[in-house]
Amino acid sequence: MKRLFALFIALCLQAPAFAQTDASHYLLTDAVLQKLKIVQDEIERRGIDTSKDLSGNDSVETMARKIDANSAVKDLLSQQGLTPMDCALTVNATLHAGLYLMAEQSGEKAKAQSMLAGATPEQRANIALLRKSSKPAQ
Repeated sequence: MKRLFALFIALCLQAPAFAQTDASHYLLTDAVLQKLKIVQDEIERRGIDTSKDLSGNDSVETMARKIDANSAVKDLLSQQGLTPMDCALTVNATLHAGLYLMAEQSGEKAKAQSMLAGATPEQRANIALLRKSSKPAQ
């Protein structure tokens, strides 16, 4: 999961903005996560630099704009049937769900409860998906 987070963070901070999107209602899927994993692996294999202009404060639209400006990453996303906005929304959703899981796992129950109380149904589903996917295979 840490490696997936690293990819999302790196990709997002190279992203574009097309239309205002309510990112809190974006629903992650296993399929999209798998496609981004393929993109991440290809970025690493090719040695594509995705570290420029990293900012943890970028909006989804700004992330999408930055990804759109990186033709190599944009092409790889396209090969998987994804857009820069798909990538930015996925990174954002993964980051938010991951922050909740980290609070939960670190014993910060009050913080985790507060985060969950304000979560949309989609954010709750994203948390459940990441929780499931981060469990070791048995």
